[in-house]
Amino acid sequence: MRLVVAGIIIPWIGLVIGLVIRRMLKDTKYRLRLADFLPVFNAVGVQLISLGHLKISMWEILLVVILCLGIFLALFQALVDHELILKRYFRYLWRLVFILTTIWYVVFLILLIF
Repeated sequence: MRLVVAGIIIPWIGLVIGLVIRRMLKDTKYRLRLADFLPVFNAVGVQLISLGHLKISMWEILLVVILCLGIFLALFQALVDHELILKRYFRYLWRLVFILTTIWYVVFLILLIF
């Protein structure tokens, strides 16, 4: 039960930390968005919820999905743009990982309810 509670709380702690860091960096040239720091906290939250509730590990599945997503994105950018610009590639990949981990986190919260 402690793992489940920690899995629910950790992404919210990451959100607060990110908002504090954004406020501290507001007057500098660096800009952070929520998608820049939340995927790690969401992934840890999903792992803890899955270990506490379902007794299975999600790291392996998450890693395989992210790697396949990265390969697909690289092929897509190479075919459509005829080049692979790494700065844009990693930004898109990280934003897609953010969307993936957020959806995964919400699904696990829904599974906890039912």
